[in-house]
Amino acid sequence: MFKDLFSPTGGLIYHSRALRYGRAWKPFNKKVEAWLQDWHPQSSSLVLVGPSAGYTLPKNLLSRFDTCIGVELDPMARSLFRMRRGPLLWDQRNYFSPERGEFNPKGPTEFARKYQGCAVLFCNVLGQMLPQDPFSQGFETYSQSLKNSLQNLEWASYHDRLSGRLKPKSEAFSSEQRLNDTQLIERAYPKTTGELSEHGTWGFFPENLPAHYWSWELTPGTYHLVEALKKTT
Repeated sequence: MFKDLFSPTGGLIYHSRALRYGRAWKPFNKKVEAWLQDWHPQSSSLVLVGPSAGYTLPKNLLSRFDTCIGVELDPMARSLFRMRRGPLLWDQRNYFSPERGEFNPKGPTEFARKYQGCAVLFCNVLGQMLPQDPFSQGFETYSQSLKNSLQNLEWASYHDRLSGRLKPKSEAFSSEQRLNDTQLIERAYPKTTGELSEHGTWGFFPENLPAHYWSWELTPGTYHLVEALKKTT
């Protein structure tokens, strides 16, 4: 429980960033809101995976569904979400994040089985796992498990692809299908040197989906390039 309060990519660190820079996130949040307005799943039940306190979610999202469930490990986020966005049914089980550095390939399968028939929104969470080696056999097995588990679900996800001190050329752009890392760097970044972190999310989803890409200045001078995808059954 307490370790989830001190995650390097969430927990107290993320809450403090939201408090300091939340107003500067508004342009990014508006992109998320507009994108979700065009997502029309058939299910009346919504599962939010990693919503934190709802900092990047539109205020009217919950009202579109009869039942709303949050999968969230951070206890402070659950309390803050209730204060900011309203009550949710909470599932505190870890389906997606690594435990002791190891990814559980059964987690996504268990999640898909439990929430079959629900609409699922991954709230900028999958790219926060930051694997030490995104090309290791264990991580590739996990990625394939996640991809397989999503096949029969209605889902949407916005997640980090790349991040660093290098500012993308455009605040937003779209592609008829997903761009791999090389294509994304060529399309999104100026031809200058700069170190970028890869967030390991390329292999989580089918390659032929239409994609939106948004720049998010998470903290002053630190930019995340976020990919947004959605699929209905």
